[in-house]
Amino acid sequence: MITVNIPSATEQEGHYFYNIEVSIGDKGSAEVYRVSRRYSDFEHLRQALEVQTKRAVPYSLPSKLASLVKTSGAIVSERRQGLALFVDRLLNDPQYRRSSTVLAFFNLPQGVFLELDYDDMEKRRNSVGKIESPTQWLQVLRDVNVQLEHARQDVSEGGSVLKSKLKLKRCRAKLETLGKYNLGSSSGLGAGEMAKRRKLLQSALRCCEELDRLASDSSFLAGASSFASSSTADEKLDASKRQLWGSNRGRVIGKARETDVTRGLNNQELLQTQEQLMQRQDERLEHIREILQRQKQLGVAINEELDVQDEILKDFNQQVDRSAAKMHHAKKRLGNIL
Repeated sequence: MITVNIPSATEQEGHYFYNIEVSIGDKGSAEVYRVSRRYSDFEHLRQALEVQTKRAVPYSLPSKLASLVKTSGAIVSERRQGLALFVDRLLNDPQYRRSSTVLAFFNLPQGVFLELDYDDMEKRRNSVGKIESPTQWLQVLRDVNVQLEHARQDVSEGGSVLKSKLKLKRCRAKLETLGKYNLGSSSGLGAGEMAKRRKLLQSALRCCEELDRLASDSSFLAGASSFASSSTADEKLDASKRQLWGSNRGRVIGKARETDVTRGLNNQELLQTQEQLMQRQDERLEHIREILQRQKQLGVAINEELDVQDEILKDFNQQVDRSAAKMHHAKKRLGNIL
C-alpha cells in the first residue's frame, strides 16, 4: 500500500519547496520517506521519464499558470494537492515506480517496491488450497515452520517489519487451513499420531502469534525513536553539516569540492545524499548477509526433512517388526500342525 501526502511547503529564497511524505506498507507498520522538491523538479522528472520510456507520461502536473486573482497561499495549496495526486499515481504505477530516476528523485532505496510488486504472486504461490491427505498436511506444516524461522530471524535481526508481517500473515493462513483438516479416524492416523500433530499445530500457532507481537513492538519502538529524533532535527543537521563541510559556517569550497551531484542541493538534501551513499553500502552488506542466511535456511530445511524421513523410517521399521512377528507365529503354528 502506497500513500502520498504533501502536508506543507517551505519558502526558501523566493522559491517554494514542497515537503513530500511517501508511506509504504500497511497502516500500522508503514515506512515513511520524506523529501523536499520544487515544482520545476517535478517538470524535470516528467521530462526524464518521457525520454526513458519514449512516450508521454499519462499523469499531468498542476497548471503552472497562476490566476491573477489568487493569492500565493492559494496557489501553493492547489499545487500541493495536484502534486500529491501526480506522485500518488506515479508511484502506484509499477512501470514508473521501478525506474531508478523515480527512486533517486524521492530518495527511495532500491527494492523498496519489490514486496508490493510480488505480493499477489507470492500469495498465489504460497496458497495451500484444500488438504487432500495426511502426508500433504505434514508437508505444509513443515513449510510453515521454515517460514516462521525466517520471520524469527528477520525480527531478531531488526529486518523489515513489513516483510516479517507479510510472512506471518501467510503462515497464519496456512495454519488455519491445517486446522480445518479432519485428523480423525478417516485419515488413517493412530490416536498418538493425531495428538502429536495437533500439538505441533498449536505450537506453530503460538509461535506465529508471538512473532507477530514482537514485530508490532519493533514497529512501535522504531516510530517512537523517529518521533524523538525529530525534536532534535536542527542539531543533527548542523552536526552533519559540520562533518561534511568542516567546522566553519557555510560551505568552504577549498576544503570540500562541489560535484554535479551536490551542486544545487541545500543542506538537508546534501545530508540525504550522504545517507543514500551509506545506505547503498549497507545494502551490499545486506545482500551478503541474505546469501549466508539462505544457506542457513537450506540447512534448517534439510534437517527438518531428515526428521520427517526418520519418522517415516521408524514407522516402516515398526511395520516390518509386526510383519516379522506374524510370520514367526505363522511358522510356529504350521510346525505344530505338521
